[in-house]
Amino acid sequence: MKKDTLPTESSIKKLIMWYKVKELKSKNLKNTQISRQLGIHRMTVARYLSMSEAEFMESSSYNRYYRHKLDEYEDFVVGELRNEAGLSAAQIEDYLKALPGYDGSICSKTVYNFVQHLRKKHGLPKPEAETAMVVKNNFLKGRTYADAETLNRQALEWLARTGNGSLHHGLHRIPADLFEQERELLAPYTGHPTEPKEELRQYAVRKDNIELR
Repeated sequence: MKKDTLPTESSIKKLIMWYKVKELKSKNLKNTQISRQLGIHRMTVARYLSMSEAEFMESSSYNRYYRHKLDEYEDFVVGELRNEAGLSAAQIEDYLKALPGYDGSICSKTVYNFVQHLRKKHGLPKPEAETAMVVKNNFLKGRTYADAETLNRQALEWLARTGNGSLHHGLHRIPADLFEQERELLAPYTGHPTEPKEELRQYAVRKDNIELR
C-alpha cells in the first residue's frame, strides 16, 4: 500500500486480526487452536505468523480488494433507496432483475447483504421488519403505475421473476418449471360452483391469519 493512501476498513480489520494471531501465538496456542478461537482458516494463521508487521502490510493479504458482484449497480440501488426509504431487499432484487443485462444467477442472500452494506455505507434508514404480506410489501410498496392494466402486467412480470421463477426453498424446485411438468396431468373442472351464502360467518383472526376461537 502506498504511503499516501489511507487504509481501508477491511485492511484495518485484517491488521487487527494479524495482531490477535501474534498475541495468541505468544501464549503458546497451536495454530489449530488460534484458528478455532478467531474463526479463520489455519492456513491463514500460518501465513500471518510467517510475516513481520512490515511484511504483512506490504502483502496482498493486507492490500487485497475484493470487488463485489453488484458494485456496478451501487448508484442504481442507492438511488432507489433514497427515493423510497421503505424498499426491502426483495424489492431491490426485483428491480435489478428487470434491468437489461443483469445477471439473474446472483442469489437473494448476496443481494440482501449488498443492500444492507449500502444502507450502512450511505447512512440510509432500514425498512420496518418484513411481514407475511409479500404482495403488499415486496410488489406494491413504492411502485408507480398509470392504470390497472399496467399494474396487472407489472404484477405478472413480478411473479415470473420472483415467486414463480425463483427456486423454492422447501421444494428445491422452480414453481414455474414444476407447473409445466404437471400441466398435462390437469383435467377440466366438471363440477358446479357453489352459490355464495347471503350471510357469511365472521371470524376473528390474528395478523398471521390464525383463526381465534
